[in-house]
Amino acid sequence: MKKILIANRGEIACRIARTARRLGIACAGVYSDFDRDSLHVRAVDEAVCIESYLRIDQIVDAAKRVGADAIHPGYGFLAENADFAEACTAASIIFIGPRPETIRQMGSKASGRTIAASCGVPVVPGYQGDNLTAGAEVLGYPLMIKASAGGGGRGMRLVSDASEFAAAVESAEREARAAFGDGALILERAITAAHHVEVQIFGDSQGRVIHLFERNCSMQRRHQKFIEESPSPAIDPATRAKLFDAAVAIGQAVSYVNAGTVEFLVEPSGTFYFIEMNTRIQVEHPVTEMIAGLDLIEMQIRIAEGRPLDEFPLVTEPMGHAIECRVCAEDPLNDFAPSTGLIAVCDFAADRIETGIEAGSIVTPHYDSMLAKLIVHRASRQEAIAQMLECLRQSRVLGVETNLEYLAQVIDSSEFRQGRATTAFLPALTAPNEAACELSSRALALCLDEHEIQQRTILAEVRAYRNNPWRPSTIKLRPRQGQVLDARIEGRIVRHDDESMVTEIDGITRTYEIAFSGTRYLISSTLGSFQFERVPRHPKPKSAGSNASASSPMPGRVLRILVELGAVVAVGDPLVVLEAMKMEQTIKSQMNGAVSAILVKPGDVVSPGQTLVHIGGS
Repeated sequence: MKKILIANRGEIACRIARTARRLGIACAGVYSDFDRDSLHVRAVDEAVCIESYLRIDQIVDAAKRVGADAIHPGYGFLAENADFAEACTAASIIFIGPRPETIRQMGSKASGRTIAASCGVPVVPGYQGDNLTAGAEVLGYPLMIKASAGGGGRGMRLVSDASEFAAAVESAEREARAAFGDGALILERAITAAHHVEVQIFGDSQGRVIHLFERNCSMQRRHQKFIEESPSPAIDPATRAKLFDAAVAIGQAVSYVNAGTVEFLVEPSGTFYFIEMNTRIQVEHPVTEMIAGLDLIEMQIRIAEGRPLDEFPLVTEPMGHAIECRVCAEDPLNDFAPSTGLIAVCDFAADRIETGIEAGSIVTPHYDSMLAKLIVHRASRQEAIAQMLECLRQSRVLGVETNLEYLAQVIDSSEFRQGRATTAFLPALTAPNEAACELSSRALALCLDEHEIQQRTILAEVRAYRNNPWRPSTIKLRPRQGQVLDARIEGRIVRHDDESMVTEIDGITRTYEIAFSGTRYLISSTLGSFQFERVPRHPKPKSAGSNASASSPMPGRVLRILVELGAVVAVGDPLVVLEAMKMEQTIKSQMNGAVSAILVKPGDVVSPGQTLVHIGGS
């Protein structure tokens, strides 16, 4: 290969470009209007603007225009689209991935289940016919609705009883069609407390299929992984060997070529079930790279060139332990709602960082919420856990809400530390320690007061008037969650620069890192990381009316209106369904009352804070 077109965006596009450059292969990319100034555009030598990352014709045309002889699809979008792979072949362009017929066989969850069963691999009881309602009646509840195409948790819904089924099918089909261009669905019996373990496989065009160990991906929210590790702490050697044999057998059954991942649910008893195969590189592939000492993107490229697996330095045992955390623009304190906006501060810490953003990047509602992947690799699992905790606490993002603190709490939980966490483990974010928050607010107040003293002194010198000696005793700060604090200004600043300061408060000297954007501040120390917003000393009083409104917490598109004018609603009742970051968000009522106005309609694009529904108090 001489030039690769990367048919993707964000961190995976940057990741592919890095390996291609190391191999001496030129890189081209594509971008949408929303991504015109994105980091992945600068990571390649040249890039072509396209309407959508799902437009096969435009991507193939872009490859021809830049003279690329190969296309790497990354993950998501068209990565598991057999028509895309065929279009590349028809245009005499190498598709860096499996053959189109293999994608059709295994990229579909329905077909993959049939093939796995034919290999003697247990599959989760399910239904994959046309009459989903009848299938649900036979299967029983609880059950999972799954998009047959794609992955990443898109188009998946857990349904507890028949009353939820029709709406869940409609929602899953709509989300699957938007994410993959295919709304086909299957049903599976819900296994809600199991370990999600997947096996990385590779096949070459000479007919050899191998495994590269397993990954544990049990930590999930909305059926999307957010922490992955390898090896898995949840399985014994005998179960591990059975999983490897099952994954390789499935690969051999379809003469698999290139990278693929065979996914299983493993019950605490050791019983396991095949659930799907991802016919592409995975988001979490770096943990396998770390413990196998390989570059999986390089392997993909070389195998697509026709090279055999024998050329790679394969190891027989994993080397140490690796953990990956996905840092996402979302608010764990608000049901993981996506967060958008301008990234003012972006400072990640880890052995390895994969990201497609930087300070100045804009997080839009049009794509996935993942900002970065932090990967650590140590000799033992406990060492890796300790290092990941340190990295999470050193990482800072200001401008959007993130799950950094939530990741740290999960990693530090006894369930995770002991390897007992299953797909059912999703703890609530623990509220910040009030004492630590109060101390941090006092340090920030001291810093702000010092800055204002300097500003007043400068003004006095420039304008030749007497500096006002009055100083406030407190500064009003609002924590990210909580009531406004009157942060006391007391203590002293030992030293400071633009990004950090050392204070002495209550006889204790402590170092703080500080970042700000407008009136929002991020302050970090051994006490933890806290976000504050400075509020006016004398804010305008709020009117005490009995009306309320439901507003959009983010930019998005209105999918459905769930209430009618005059309808009586209670706290928690669903009002409007929005689509943002490829996910559906349900806006719920915050009060009891009657709907007095509906201000949007399906298809409307709304901005953060825009009022959607008015509710009159009861």
